[in-house]
Amino acid sequence: MLIRLGAALLAASTLVPAQDLPLLPQPHSLQRGPGSLKLIRPTLGFAAKPDKDDALVERALRDILHHAGISATSSTAAPVILLERTSHQQSWQWDDAPGPNSSEAYSLKITPTRVHLKAATARGLFYAVQTLRQLLSPSATLPIVEINDWPAMRLRGFMLDLSHGPFPKFDELKRQVDFLARWKANQFYLYSETNIELDGYPLLSASARLTKAQVRELVAYAHDRFIDVVPCVELYGHLHDLARIETYSALAEMPHGGEINPLNPKAQALISDWVNQLTALFPSPWFHVGMDETYELGKVPGRQLEPARAGEIYLRFFEQVSTLVAARGKRVMIWGDILLQHPEVIPHVPAGTVAIPWRYSDEPDYDRFVAPLATAKVNSLLGSGVWNYYDAVPDFDHTLRNVDGLIKSARKHGSLGILHTEWTDCGQVLLRMADPAVAYGPIASWNHETLSHAQVYDRYARLLHPRHAAAVSRLLATVSESQGALENALGTRVFQTLWANPLEPRRLERARTHASSIREARIQAETAQADLLALLKDGADPFYESLLYGARLLDYIALRQLYALELDEFREAHAKDPKLANYRLLFGIETSETDHSRLFDLMEAAGELRAQLRTLWLRDYVPYRLETALGRWQGEFDLWRNLQEKIAHPVKSYREGDPPPSLLP
Repeated sequence: MLIRLGAALLAASTLVPAQDLPLLPQPHSLQRGPGSLKLIRPTLGFAAKPDKDDALVERALRDILHHAGISATSSTAAPVILLERTSHQQSWQWDDAPGPNSSEAYSLKITPTRVHLKAATARGLFYAVQTLRQLLSPSATLPIVEINDWPAMRLRGFMLDLSHGPFPKFDELKRQVDFLARWKANQFYLYSETNIELDGYPLLSASARLTKAQVRELVAYAHDRFIDVVPCVELYGHLHDLARIETYSALAEMPHGGEINPLNPKAQALISDWVNQLTALFPSPWFHVGMDETYELGKVPGRQLEPARAGEIYLRFFEQVSTLVAARGKRVMIWGDILLQHPEVIPHVPAGTVAIPWRYSDEPDYDRFVAPLATAKVNSLLGSGVWNYYDAVPDFDHTLRNVDGLIKSARKHGSLGILHTEWTDCGQVLLRMADPAVAYGPIASWNHETLSHAQVYDRYARLLHPRHAAAVSRLLATVSESQGALENALGTRVFQTLWANPLEPRRLERARTHASSIREARIQAETAQADLLALLKDGADPFYESLLYGARLLDYIALRQLYALELDEFREAHAKDPKLANYRLLFGIETSETDHSRLFDLMEAAGELRAQLRTLWLRDYVPYRLETALGRWQGEFDLWRNLQEKIAHPVKSYREGDPPPSLLP
């Protein structure tokens, strides 16, 4: 069956450089010609009888055309648009090397009279359709181009944390899949400590888990978008949600701790049961066993072990788990941090293991995390991260540098690809504001050359926010600069300072040294807020709404530290000149006045952020942990309310010469 356009118009246009096309990922090769092709009532079909995977490609293409306002019908008549399979290869292949003949390669040719998408597999055709989607203008025109493309890296995965913070609504998980498909990701990892329903464990994360039916639905949904859903579970450490239940506490290394005892036969039986259930639930050929950050291993008081013995215990337990997983026909993945802490065990890991060394910080070189595995001929997949799990907003610049650096090391050492992660450790991460940072993992691991940050921001904004492209591109840079400046000024991750009292002497000392940087970070946050409010006048947008909350949070964190400096300066000024008039001005009017003062400002801002967080949380997440998050904000409000009460009372009874009030509880 052939595809043709019901009508095709060649529109004269000026020759535009190929690099000006906003394509992400960047195709391996692209030639641009003059002119354009306008789609009017296109008809759809295949060069040969389509199989069930080809039908998924056709549905994706129809959806794209429909959302562009283009009506498409089927036809067997002679062509203009042609989708062509060049072989009968299976779409789901994981061992073929990247290249022009790989199962993910495709070509796309648009001439003044026809469109031709060609690939060996349906997955390759699906990627061609995603590129076509980016080329299609709002006026239903396509540029004249010829593209030959394939990924630089075999595995291009993204992992979403379901365990540390809020729990996403099911529709949000499907949105994540749709979003990843746009950027040609081929894996979606669900990180779960105890957040997937298992038979026989009714108390495990009962308020925040995926049912087995939901897992099956999500797997099928992702399959239709050529994304494999991979279980990324924890089978050793990070199991406090299990150990805190009295029924299972005795299985832990420490009662109610965070790790199971790998030498306990009952714990081993439990892990075996989990492996059997999870491998049956997920059809993916990959299975991630976790086993990172085993903090208690060999360190429990009274049962300390020599490092070599601890490494041996870890290896033996991993071998047991690996044998269980392999027996179910799965390929084993494991976080690489403990292996790197015990390098003597690396040569002995089971054959076929894929180790995932992870590093989320911005470093000039990551080779030391990959080289020991490469030397021992252990396959690796490198773990990058969205830099937002202890931050007010994602630091997009930091994230891009982290991904680019890890990809450089991955290429050097022959790694399979990148597993880009988004963690929610601070408990208040809003997923929507991180979208551009999420997208960059699969984009960069497909790209054959590194794009500049400006190119990435510009292309992303033109693709996702074409009406506001310049403003969005500028916003991504502005919030990154504000976040980075504030982090440097405070000397720690921004969110980690939020619940600390900025009036503590050591925090005052640090802030005093970096006051100008804090002010500049706040000005940038204000600029971002003004831009976002202007964008939202054009209509609601979840990304803008989430990023506005993040910009307000940056503003607030900077403000509370600047106000703390000013309150401390008031205290010092009054100590030098303890007059009643000074006291009433500094600690009455300026500090604790009922509705226009520094402490009132902080209470008001904390209350507004609390309310805004609640609204955005319930948009994207289930209520699980919401009250805990809001309780944090109530504590923040109470900090300033209590200080206001503490200061306001002496204002009324002050006597000349009294010392200034203490600003600490």
